Amino acid sequence: MQNTLLEAALSFHSLCQAGLHIEFNNGEKIDLIFRKDQFYHLAGLHKLRDHWVGSTRDKANIMKRILREEIKTEDLVYSRYFDDGMDNVQDRISCMPRIAEMIVDGKMAIWNFDCNNGLFQSKIKANILFFEVGQYNMVLVLACAQEDKCKRYYPESFFVRTDRKYIDGQTKTRIIAVTKILIS
Repeated sequence: MQNTLLEAALSFHSLCQAGLHIEFNNGEKIDLIFRKDQFYHLAGLHKLRDHWVGSTRDKANIMKRILREEIKTEDLVYSRYFDDGMDNVQDRISCMPRIAEMIVDGKMAIWNFDCNNGLFQSKIKANILFFEVGQYNMVLVLACAQEDKCKRYYPESFFVRTDRKYIDGQTKTRIIAVTKILIS
């Protein structure tokens, strides 16, 4: 079995090495910063409620253990939540290596995400959604929230959808430039 969990952790680890400075056609500029402690949630491992990984209190060390190959994809497939329905863990970890490409190649974002836009209500506390509509109408979404006054944003959630409910009816903006930055 292919260890997609390791591939996801490796790609996320590389995102944590440098941030992304992103410019939009609405004149806004932000820095997007990835932190290692976010991997657990973004990969959806908290959804594995019937597996020890989903209920661990040691979330910060999970990525380290995956990178050392102490935890593999094959260890998670026994959870009934691994590939269960919409927004499952399997889809998240298999698409995580596309996060950087989604921002650079997708070239679209939702600015001032409205979680109550009339089409649905969302619990996501995010200012910006980066998205890509891909093959088979699969929608990858990275939700980001501003955590400081320096225009630094951090991933809040990552998920895969087969509908467009998070992007339809929202204010979209085009990404015009993305550059890597050193994180201090």
